[in-house]
Amino acid sequence: MCVTIGGKISLDSLRLKDETPKKPEAKSDTLTTPATKTFSDDKINVSQNSKSRFTQNENLQAVMDGRTYITKGMSGDGVKLVQEALKDLGFYPGDKADGKFGNQTTIAIKNFQDNRGLKQTGVIDKNTLNELNKVAPPPNKKIWDKGVIEGIFEETKDTKIAPSNVVGENKRAKIVVDLSEHRLFLYNDDNSVKKVYSVASGKGGWADGRGNKTKTGTKIINYKMADPTSVANQLWPETKGKAFGTKLLDLQFIDLKTGKKTLSGEELHGTYTRNSIGTDASHGCMRMQNEDIEEVFKSVKQGDLV
Repeated sequence: MCVTIGGKISLDSLRLKDETPKKPEAKSDTLTTPATKTFSDDKINVSQNSKSRFTQNENLQAVMDGRTYITKGMSGDGVKLVQEALKDLGFYPGDKADGKFGNQTTIAIKNFQDNRGLKQTGVIDKNTLNELNKVAPPPNKKIWDKGVIEGIFEETKDTKIAPSNVVGENKRAKIVVDLSEHRLFLYNDDNSVKKVYSVASGKGGWADGRGNKTKTGTKIINYKMADPTSVANQLWPETKGKAFGTKLLDLQFIDLKTGKKTLSGEELHGTYTRNSIGTDASHGCMRMQNEDIEEVFKSVKQGDLV
């Protein structure tokens, strides 16, 4: 009996039967593999590696073997396992892993693929899932938990797992943002990673001419604003005070040699537009979910480097 995967179907409801799998015609991240997939359960080699999140799920094992892929509209335990791994790496912007492959999962996959140097398809294919299996922390661990980043690096020698916060001689940033993969790293005073968040950045090209891509470079927290409602009303009255969410950090460029600050026109702030997180969406500022900016706001001070 043949099992066909395609359309809106729960992968984890499939019962895999005894049939020889079709060989993919091309790398799965090119999306040129056949739309119809067949595979058998007697070929699945279930790993006993306790650190692996995926190999004991038969459908994810099939993806890792290159016999199928998972895409938007699908659902099930396999999707949930991937969402949890992405969230524990700071890529998944959703409130929780729900097992439904929607827009937020697509965004997270694309940002993870950017980190790994893969084509940004938004599809969970062989290359993507094997890379995720390689660098995801063990089950029930976050990448920012003590010793996890070090453990992953020791095992994989992967230097892309987290950025350095060194920004100059004897200078360390409290926050490092990777704009291409939309992740913000918050550092402890001992320079270990405290937490990783998914953020939105500037996209430019706005019809009103006010927007820009978020600028790269070393910045400094110029001041902290505990309630940005009044400023939001002045600058963006149509948002009724909600343009900057619940907290705002004003950022200026700084020359580390001279200490001179220059206007950046950018802030790090909260947002009520939750579905924009993980994308290029703003007029130049960096956005975080309100609960996330609340955490960051408490952890930084005026003068910290970004």
